[in-house]
Order: sequence, then structure tokens, then C-alpha cells
Amino acid sequence: VDTRPATRNPPPPFTTSTLQQEAARKLGFSADHTMRIAQQLYEDGAITYMRTDGVQMDASAISAARAAIANRYDGGYVPDKPRQYQSKAKNAQEAHEAIRPTDFAKDRVGSGDHARLYDLVWKRAMASQMASARMERTTVELADGTGRNVLRATGQVVLFPGYLALYEEGQDDSQDEDAKRLPRLREGDAPAKKDVLAEQHFTQPPPRFSEASLVKRMEELGIGRPSTYASIIKTLKDRTYVRVEKNRFFAEESGRLVTAFLERFFERYVGYDYTAELEEELDDVSGGRAQWQDVLAAFWRDFKPRTSEVMEQKPSEVTAALDQFLAPFLFPEKADGSDPRLCPACGAGQLALVTAAGADHAAIIGRAPYDLLIANILAGPLIELAPALCALVEEGGTILLAGLLDSQADAVLAAYRAQGMRLAERSDRGDWPTLRLRKRPRIGWKRPQRLRAGARGEAPGFGSL
Repeated sequence: VDTRPATRNPPPPFTTSTLQQEAARKLGFSADHTMRIAQQLYEDGAITYMRTDGVQMDASAISAARAAIANRYDGGYVPDKPRQYQSKAKNAQEAHEAIRPTDFAKDRVGSGDHARLYDLVWKRAMASQMASARMERTTVELADGTGRNVLRATGQVVLFPGYLALYEEGQDDSQDEDAKRLPRLREGDAPAKKDVLAEQHFTQPPPRFSEASLVKRMEELGIGRPSTYASIIKTLKDRTYVRVEKNRFFAEESGRLVTAFLERFFERYVGYDYTAELEEELDDVSGGRAQWQDVLAAFWRDFKPRTSEVMEQKPSEVTAALDQFLAPFLFPEKADGSDPRLCPACGAGQLALVTAAGADHAAIIGRAPYDLLIANILAGPLIELAPALCALVEEGGTILLAGLLDSQADAVLAAYRAQGMRLAERSDRGDWPTLRLRKRPRIGWKRPQRLRAGARGEAPGFGSL
């Protein structure tokens, strides 16, 4: 048994970002829901202002917290001196004090989600003024009677809980074995053996963002402000740029396309450093160190010509640029070394990202045996373009959709059925189904005149991403 003394200090009281992170971890709240409940608690006078990046508390509040700790625990839980904190966040303004209860004597306010969030705020603010926890970092080797089989366990033994008696901060995807708790052991002890499990572990890629870890990362990069974290995440969800599965964010195709467009044509303006620098300039404006007209003029001087340059490009040129930019995602290299752009339907054509009709092979109009062939196009654009694409096909005409993801085929099929197409044949090749659709005749309607592709091979009526 090898032991080393250690001390754990309490975390500071909540800022906006840490409140959103902890509410997501412990209560399962979204950032938007957290801020809505916090706003109501603030309006009811239960907590201080909830949009802040400050971690300091008013001197009278610190005295009230220390008195509440002394009433609840013995004197050992109150440190000799009040604790003072400073923000480590990038571009922190600290115009307001930390989020805390207005009355530390009240350990409960309201009911339901209001009571749960207030309890979190109260415990965190109280713990921030409590004594440190005293620990022992312990490494234990367990050997069988022969001494040939030795197992090692690492963790921490709590000698004095301190603030941990009231509150312990949550962690995102913690893999730190040293943080695990162990009972106090001495050399020669014979712990009871409950079970023996042999488990194999592999190196895992970084986990996907949760709301808590995304807010934390935005704060580290200096993106946004306490008042904007929740609205940023809400926008990602509302515009279906992402989907949430098991509290993890997954990028949707529309989000990938928008991101690719911005990174390809407006790379400077979506860079992390540029966003943080712009926040600093806005701080200078609010602090009277810069004139807002000068800041806007400097921004517009570079942004206007770049926007004009992009707007002058043809939609087909924009699509071709995105096709190259997204090639590693759309057409990943195959294990057998074959051409990832080879059309799975005919085995000859080359696939490409297209907005509608055109682009050599990915969408072909009037070439037998199909009126329209679309291969390896993202499901999101396929659904969005269903009306325009179906309008390019006459009654009785056919559309072949090849290289769809199996999980997306049903959604795509429903969108095209709504436009008068019926499923003539479905072929499943592993996880990449192919759908052959035929346009139903409209009884009593005059057959519409066949639409022709535009001069540049673009679908009529579709001029932008």
C-alpha cells in the first residue's frame, strides 16, 4: 500500500457557463431550460443575476455563507480566511458577481425544476466557502497466495471530507483512475473477494460533445458570452444543424453543408481566434476605449468585398468547390483501394455533390434508362429538393436514387411519394439501398410540359445552396 497526502479545494460559485454545465450533468437540463428557470428564480429574488462570468461574491454574502456553514457543521468545516476567486475564462468581463442565493439561510426555494436548480446553486455557493478536503492518493497491490497474480488499484481515500460533505462537482467523461474512491487499506489486509472480471480496454476517440462539454469548450475558446451560450445551442437544434442522441451532439448533413460553405468561402470569419478578437473589440466599445463606428467600418471594409466576390460565383462553381472540400466525408477511401467516386448503379460514372441536375454523372437528365439518376447525395438536400427534382420528370418517368444510407432511405422515400412518385423497385446492397421511383400519372390533369435544365445544367428555379 503506497499513500501520498493530497488536498482538494472547492470550486468557485457558479458563472453562467458552469451553471449550464452542472445542470446538464446532474439534472439533465438543456442550456436553454437552465437559463429559463434561473431567470424565474432571479425575478423571484431567490438568486443573484444569472448572466455573469464573475466568480467573486460580495463580502456580506461571504460572511453569510460562513455563518450558515458554522450553523450546519462544526468549526472544522469553516476555513480560517474567506476564500477569494478570480475568473480563468477567456475575455471574462466580471461585471457581475457569481450566481448565488440571496439568502443563505434558505436551503430550499420553490418546487420541481425550480427547487432542483436552486438546490444546486445553494450547495455550490456554500461549498465554495468551506474547508478543503484532505485525501490520500493510494495505490494498492492485491496478490493471491502464490504471489504470481497481482492486481493494482489506484484511487483516493477521504480523510476529512470538507466541502465534499455538501457538494462534489460533476465531470465530463472522466477517465482519471486516481479520482476514484477507495476504502482505507493497510498492508496485510485480506479484502473479501466478491467477483473477478477480465475486461479488455481499447483506446477510444474523444467523446462527442454534450451540452455541458460544448459550453465549456466555447468558454475556453472565447466564443460567445454568458448571455449567448444557450441561444447558440438552441439555434443549432432549431435549424437541425445537429441532432441529439443520448445527450450527445451529432452533426446533420445541413450543418455539414453550411459549415463547409462558411469554412470554404468565409474561413476568416468563422475562425476561433477571429471570434475571440471580435469579442475583445466589443469590450473596448463598451468600455469607451473604441468607437463603434470605427469597429464596424473596419469589419465592413474587408467583409463587403469578400461577400461580393462569393455572390458573383455561379451556383455550379460553389457546388464544385464544396464537392472538393467535402470529398473526404462524402467519398471516403475504400478498404479495397477502389475509386470511392465510382457510381454504384452503373459502375462507370463518377459521383459528385450537386445541387440538383447537372454535374456530369451524379444527376443525369434524359439519358436512358432513367430520366434522372442521383447517386450518393446527402439525404437532407435530397428531401429539400424533392419538389424541384420531381418536376424534372414526366408522368411515367423514373428516378433512380442510389447510394443512400439505410437509416435515411425511408425518410427520402416519404418525401418523394408526397411529390407523386411511387416505389417501383428497391435494391439493398449492404447499408446502401437503391430506390427506383416512377412518377404516377395525374388522372384528369393535362400532362405538364417537360422542364429543361438551365443553360449551366442547373435545375430551373434553384439558384442557391
